[in-house]
Amino acid sequence: MEEDDNFKETRLNYEIYKKHLPDDFTSFFEKYLEFRDFHLGVSEALEDACLPQLEKLCRQHYPPLDGDLHPLLAEWVTTTHTATCFGIAYQMKGLVNRMNEGMDVAATYPKLEEWREFYLHPKPNTLEDSERSLFRFPDDDEWEKEKERENREMLRFHLWEEQRKKEFYDIIQPPLWKLYPVLETLEGDFWVLYAVEMRDAYEEWLSMMEHIEGIIEYEMPPESINWENKKFREEHYARYQLNPKRESKRLEMIDAFKLPDE
Repeated sequence: MEEDDNFKETRLNYEIYKKHLPDDFTSFFEKYLEFRDFHLGVSEALEDACLPQLEKLCRQHYPPLDGDLHPLLAEWVTTTHTATCFGIAYQMKGLVNRMNEGMDVAATYPKLEEWREFYLHPKPNTLEDSERSLFRFPDDDEWEKEKERENREMLRFHLWEEQRKKEFYDIIQPPLWKLYPVLETLEGDFWVLYAVEMRDAYEEWLSMMEHIEGIIEYEMPPESINWENKKFREEHYARYQLNPKRESKRLEMIDAFKLPDE
């Protein structure tokens, strides 16, 4: 987003007269310029680049949102897209700042190795022999067949989730890297933190889209989006009990997802 002509004039005048200004003022104003340049040039520009695509993606991932939404819900959808772009931009700025300040990632984050595995190498859940007591099978042969079937379906669900996550990343990351190329200077364990920030941003976006989807699916009042959590969960569960099959669309999408060997 370009800055207005009035501020361009302000910036020009500052450059002309700054040698005559007090040091504390120039220090403050330089920080303000840095913030303004980042906000306009990265945060708001990322928002402009991604909002139309995020709008399209949420309607693809969550079919109940693909229609004329109540204005309150539509506002929440747009606000979520905007907040997601804003959050990612500033989290990445903070990440670069911490690297430049020389932060010791391993010393600061004791769970770094767990994060490295979870965020960089996500794996599907699997059914293990230790869980056999939870199932009833007459012999080892039947158990092995059940284990194979369950693990195949968990792999399907995992790859379906990963594909959806990739589609989100493919919207956010190209303009983010173009607008904020300093990310190319990230080193070592800071890439783990980058993965954490991206995944967490996606999970927050996903959580809100599912929240809105649930309101539509179970025909809850639009204002329920502003209810406190306990009241919302109780009403949502009551409506689910009346018609638990409303989530069948999600299951149909998962079942339709093809594994590589299919």
